[in-house]
Amino acid sequence: MWLMWAFVLGTVAGLLYDIIRPLRANWGKAAEIILDIIFALVSGVSLFVFAMASENCRLGLWQLTASLLGFLGYLYTLSRLVSPILNRIYEILTSFNRKIKNLLKKFQISAKYLFKKM
Repeated sequence: MWLMWAFVLGTVAGLLYDIIRPLRANWGKAAEIILDIIFALVSGVSLFVFAMASENCRLGLWQLTASLLGFLGYLYTLSRLVSPILNRIYEILTSFNRKIKNLLKKFQISAKYLFKKM
C-alpha cells in the first residue's frame, strides 16, 4: 500500500512540475531559478517525510524509488497530455491579467482627469 501511495506522490510531484513549467518559461532566468528551488524543496521534503513515515522513522528506499518511478512515469506519459492544457490555461490567465491591467489603467486616467477638475 505504501508503494502505491509513493507512486502517486511521485506522480503529483510531476504534475506540480508541469504546473510551474509555463511560469519558468515566461518569467525570466531569476524566476526560473527561484521556482526550481521551491519545487526541489517542496517535493524533496514531502518525499522524505513520506518515506520516513512509511517505515516508522527509517528512510524507506523502496518508497523513494516508487516515487521516482511515478515522477518519471508521469513525465514520459501523462505530461504530454496535460502540459498543453496547462499552457493554454496560463495563456488565458495572462490574457485576462492584461485586460484587467488595461481596465485599471483607464480607470486611473479617468480618476486623475475627474479629480483634477474638482
